Amino acid sequence: MTDFFGLIGKEASEIGRDLINELSNSCHIGAFRCYYGVGFDLSVYEDDSVFVVSLGYLSSCGSRTYSMSNYEYSCAYNLAHLYSTHSDDFYDLVDGNFSFCIFDKIKKKTILARDKMGSRPLFVCFQEDYFLFCSNQKFLLNNDLVKVSLDNETMANYLALRHQQADKTFFNEIKRVTPFCVLFYENDLRELTYRKYSFSDRGLAPFNPIQDFKLKLEQAIKRCW
Repeated sequence: MTDFFGLIGKEASEIGRDLINELSNSCHIGAFRCYYGVGFDLSVYEDDSVFVVSLGYLSSCGSRTYSMSNYEYSCAYNLAHLYSTHSDDFYDLVDGNFSFCIFDKIKKKTILARDKMGSRPLFVCFQEDYFLFCSNQKFLLNNDLVKVSLDNETMANYLALRHQQADKTFFNEIKRVTPFCVLFYENDLRELTYRKYSFSDRGLAPFNPIQDFKLKLEQAIKRCW
């Protein structure tokens, strides 16, 4: 199955024990756990400093110091090496169709993000003793150890065909990671912060009508979020 599920916290091993039948691979680093399946669009990369799991692909990279010219490298590999050279703004440099998790082994920090169009799903869940994330929320809803409650307001808005907030799900504890959003979770401090990121429009030549169209379309979409 092409999905991933991660958790950070003292009860991590108990929550993840039933996933091994669906997600056959795992990475355990202290309080950080990540389970993932096998599929054509899921890639994993790990070295001494980072662990990366990604769904999807990168279509372009705006870095002047790192090239994606070798397409034999996976999405996870490219993300890991971009992070190593542009740790403060690597998410501003990439476009594509993806959701990913990067765990920084040195800083004990977890980074989660979706692509700028929101093509790939990514969810987070807040529990008393741990923080969870996954590419498919069924892993949260089908786990008896994950406690969730119905968000009655979101349910009512859905039934009345009203506007929904982009990060809302039908459950109070589960949030959807929105496009243009990067989450940073400090594992030791148990603090979650986020920031919006921008389109990687570096190098687009306005005199080229195709590139000009792409730039204006991306800017228009960005203003809507």
